[in-house]
Amino acid sequence: MLAPPPDVLQSFGVGGEPTRLAGGQETSWRAGDLVLKPHVDARLQEWFAHLPASAGPDGRVTTVEVVRSRDGRWAVDGWGATRFVPDARPLLDRRDWGGILASGRALHRGWAGVERPRFLDHRDDPWQHADRAAWGELHTSVHPDLVEPAERLRAGLEDLGPPTPAERERLVHGDLTGNVLARPDGSVVVIDLSPYWRPPTYAEGVVVADALTWHGAAPDLGDTLGVPVPSVLRALLFRVLASSELARGRSGGAVAAGNVERYRRTVEALRL
Repeated sequence: MLAPPPDVLQSFGVGGEPTRLAGGQETSWRAGDLVLKPHVDARLQEWFAHLPASAGPDGRVTTVEVVRSRDGRWAVDGWGATRFVPDARPLLDRRDWGGILASGRALHRGWAGVERPRFLDHRDDPWQHADRAAWGELHTSVHPDLVEPAERLRAGLEDLGPPTPAERERLVHGDLTGNVLARPDGSVVVIDLSPYWRPPTYAEGVVVADALTWHGAAPDLGDTLGVPVPSVLRALLFRVLASSELARGRSGGAVAAGNVERYRRTVEALRL
């Protein structure tokens, strides 16, 4: 991925050589005190900027600050900016699953009064397709290498039946796992907002599914943290389908190395 060009850096008032940041799709770059990310929607950036910024006791859970360009634009040539958070480390680094979930729960409670944003109806990306397919709202073909784990997860969800009582949908951050940063003073900053209109336990299930698939967590982690089994299964199905959608967009259509075996092991560990 190419670095932000000089005119974009100038527009946001930063200079020097940008540095690529690890994590996610590895498309974000640090320049000065900003993090720049490509392919952002200016309307989405503006909407993020007006969300409630803090939550939890004493406001110790905050969302990252969205920054406009020097001339007031929320995106410049597709690049958007947020404030870099110094001296902060992801809770993922110490496998603090409870801390990640507690932060997400505080954030979601703080967003409880937010109305459903209209732009969610028009999102068109692999993660949106996978999310809708995981909830049975969209039919999409599954990569041949991922058909088995996808079918076993769907069968597991059918066996469990609908949740009782049904959980109210609201705005949630659908990718908390690596995006909850702790400062030295114990406060938390949540970055890289990924909005979905789903039950909060679905977002929690994504954290558990990631912990099981990529970080060697025990199969009973969901029970330990109070995340319902259907939420974990649906979240894992979402991740499987997202991998399938991403493979569809790659040259050659290959699933990322190691994903298939990891998903199979996770499904086995859940005894599906």
